[in-house]
Amino acid sequence: MSKHHMEKITCPSCHHEGDFEVWDSINTVLDPKMKEKVLKPDCNVCKSAR
Repeated sequence: MSKHHMEKITCPSCHHEGDFEVWDSINTVLDPKMKEKVLKPDCNVCKSAR
């Protein structure tokens, strides 16, 4: 099972504060949709709405 939680972060470039999904563990066998994100690594990128 994949586990994650939300944290508030501040962008070092624009100083905008927002919520960020932090992945504690990712099981690509039980959660195959995450495999592509892990390989890219999209699961570690903050996508701001700005």
